[in-house]
Amino acid sequence: MTRYRIATLLALTALVALAITWFRPFRPELRVFEIVDLDKRHSYNADAKNYELTIANSGSSTIWVPGNDEPASDVTFESDPGTENYTFVNILFDDRAPVRLDPGAGLTYDLYVTARFRNIDIGIDVADWRGRQAFFETPLRFVGDDADGG
Repeated sequence: MTRYRIATLLALTALVALAITWFRPFRPELRVFEIVDLDKRHSYNADAKNYELTIANSGSSTIWVPGNDEPASDVTFESDPGTENYTFVNILFDDRAPVRLDPGAGLTYDLYVTARFRNIDIGIDVADWRGRQAFFETPLRFVGDDADGG
């Protein structure tokens, strides 16, 4: 019967743990805070207001998100008359440097959003240490008197 040394068993255990970690699916855990109205209008679009959105890494491992070096703008979607209208803000890695978010760390984005819509879908590219990317998406609702542009 072959006898194994403790070092061999420890190495095999570490190898199995690494394999499990490597092949585990990537599901980013972000906490999105309410949108803060900065009470400013966009410089060339009077319908767009300036908002601030803060996210935090609520997971247990480090992630990377697109940087906040420039404001993100919305893309509006007009639905059928009589139904609620939505606007989308997608914050992608395109032309943005990745920012490292350790567990519990946060980042604030400036948003220019068309004020007449009360609902917004936020989408953020997220990457992990393995280079895997996922798209985190969450719906939010505007609050306040001026959310409908009035």
